[in-house]
Amino acid sequence: MKFIKAAALFTAAVLMLGGCSGTVVTADGDALFTDGLCVYGINGRYGYINEDGNVAIAAQYDEASPFINGNAAVKLNGKYGYINTSGDFITLPQFDVAQSYDGKLPALVKIGTKYGYVDSKGQYLINPQFDSAGEFESAGFAVVELDGKYGLINTSGEYVAQPQYDEIGSFGNSEFAPVKVGKKMGYIDKSGKLTVELMYEDAKPFSEGLAAVMTDNGYGFINEAGEIVIPGQFDGCSVFSEGFCAVMLGGKWGYINTEGKYTVNPMYKSAGDYSEGYGWVGLPDGKHYSFVDENGELCGDEYTEPPVGFSGGYAAVTADSGKMILIDTEFNAVTAEYDEISVPFSDGYYIYKLDGKYGAGKLEGESNIEPLYSVLYSK
Repeated sequence: MKFIKAAALFTAAVLMLGGCSGTVVTADGDALFTDGLCVYGINGRYGYINEDGNVAIAAQYDEASPFINGNAAVKLNGKYGYINTSGDFITLPQFDVAQSYDGKLPALVKIGTKYGYVDSKGQYLINPQFDSAGEFESAGFAVVELDGKYGLINTSGEYVAQPQYDEIGSFGNSEFAPVKVGKKMGYIDKSGKLTVELMYEDAKPFSEGLAAVMTDNGYGFINEAGEIVIPGQFDGCSVFSEGFCAVMLGGKWGYINTEGKYTVNPMYKSAGDYSEGYGWVGLPDGKHYSFVDENGELCGDEYTEPPVGFSGGYAAVTADSGKMILIDTEFNAVTAEYDEISVPFSDGYYIYKLDGKYGAGKLEGESNIEPLYSVLYSK
């Protein structure tokens, strides 16, 4: 489970350029081109291209982030500042770390050894005062660290939960977040109230009204009232997605439904979350992967790497050749083979890698960004 701790608090806000060296996956419906622009990298410098593939802002920055509502955080000569879509600085480089402002929630910055939050003009909304800090979640809360303990603040910088926890997890789309003190875990609500006592060795975020907790007999699931609804029995588990959850028993993976009944008995080497009606499993031969439908039936071909699950009607899979393609929900190939490929972004573009360089294509229409770049990415 991804818990927020000192070194991990500032994650997506840091410009993770190295993350583009592997297969790119989309998240949260993001578009590849935001404000009409996409980050590209060439010869160790970063800039922006438009949808015609033409350079809009020349590659001149140490690092660059995607535009969000007209501004982007860039790094120049070791410091971060903010630019507009013309490439003019809104805020001169002065921060040691900076997250792009989305127009709704304060953006995380670091100056010196302290973290704070700014608006779209780089003006402080919450003064730098925290030892480490995370981005604001959509629910309007951010995890902050002070003197080795973690708490929650709202967008006004007021404490919702005082720094008292060793770890704080994500609210996600629920009303509750897991917390840890010492070796025990429980849950707090959005008012900072402890709603499930610190009693579990492990506790995962809520998803679809259920959360996995480690009991004396293994992982089970509680509801939002803190009641055990699926008794502890599993050696490992994921989270619920589309009514199914991957669980492990005796080293084998299967799926259960929200009633705790097996829809796929534990028989596979691995299993991934359901997306758009399909999960994926590692086959018993230990070498191949395939999809399972909502009835637990295998479908599609066999692939040599774990698929990147369906998004917008397409999934990215690896063929026996070692190359990647996009397939549709009928499991038909819809692209050529590439070294790497992403599932499509919300604007229909996908990123691909060919002969060590990144480009972008579009499933509908003739748009194609030639593979010329060492980096090409979105949020």
